Amino acid sequence: MNSTPALSRPDRLSRLESLLQHDPDNELLLADTAEAAIAAAQFDRAGELIQAGLRLSGNPAAWQFRRATLCIAQRRLDEARDILAQLEASNGPHPAISHNLAYVEFLRGNHAACAALLKPLLADEDTALAGAEPAAHALWLRAMHHTGALQEAWDWSIARISSGKLGPQACGVASLIALDLSRIDDAARLSQRALDAGVNQVEPFVARAGAALAAQDTALARQLLQQALALSPGDGRTWSSLGFAALLDRQFDEARGALENALGTMGEHVETLQALGWACVMCEDLGAAAAALDKAISLDGASAQAHGARAVVHALADEGDQARAAVLRAFALDASCVTARFAQELLAGHQEGVRELTQFATTGGRRTIH
Repeated sequence: MNSTPALSRPDRLSRLESLLQHDPDNELLLADTAEAAIAAAQFDRAGELIQAGLRLSGNPAAWQFRRATLCIAQRRLDEARDILAQLEASNGPHPAISHNLAYVEFLRGNHAACAALLKPLLADEDTALAGAEPAAHALWLRAMHHTGALQEAWDWSIARISSGKLGPQACGVASLIALDLSRIDDAARLSQRALDAGVNQVEPFVARAGAALAAQDTALARQLLQQALALSPGDGRTWSSLGFAALLDRQFDEARGALENALGTMGEHVETLQALGWACVMCEDLGAAAAALDKAISLDGASAQAHGARAVVHALADEGDQARAAVLRAFALDASCVTARFAQELLAGHQEGVRELTQFATTGGRRTIH
């Protein structure tokens, strides 16, 4: 079947503007043009079109909703919330209003509030807010992920999957939740389903890459993570995963750079800090390794592996007393701590320990990578 390629956002806006010149009072055309201007980030023009629509329309609520959408795009979040709240008060609940109010809370970092606002949209299909938009399902899962309610979100996803009612966008988010629950096969399956459906969001790319890393397929993982970065260049999780891929490939300088990029936006992520510590060890920068591991320990003092890794760095720096003290702390937390054992072997001068340490460091201090 032949199909006409979709126009880019600027091209679509230009085409609609041309049509609008010949029919300036066509409200439907005006609305399409306003929405195209928002999508193309032509915010000043979008504002002009929305004001024209408000003057022309007998349905101001629809234009106020577009005004709120413009405010969200401009990150004028308080203004957007006020407009949407007024619309809800005047016109009653509506899934699109609820979704956008929740999205405002998500952008403000109020993930629990976002999830609570969306909860009615997940209710039984026969309720007044039935037909909840697929985007609302995806946003609820994303908010639940951020709050750490992984099992509840996964259980809901499984029920929807079983009934064939989990849309592609929600599949993409659910795939990352599956990955974080160590459900690698589910993560691979759901992320691939989302990608095959054309979902262009970070989550399915990162989840599919995580499954690839678990299988040590770094080539596929790197390809997927680069696609994720094209969508969100500053995404810390994507950079962290790239760092782990580089560690597996023994590209330690590259790994260090990627992990440092990750920590620019998620500076308190303990696993990334530990991985950076190992990358710095392999780059023979013991000072940077110590700094990364000290921060990891300050954030999670109960991590035996972090204390063991710190013992390794002490041992490599010929700081025997500090190394032995760190080993004791690690074994007190976990009698089978692998990194503490490596430190002991280094202290004893065993070369086998050095070889094992090099192999272990390529995983960032983890036996498996998700």
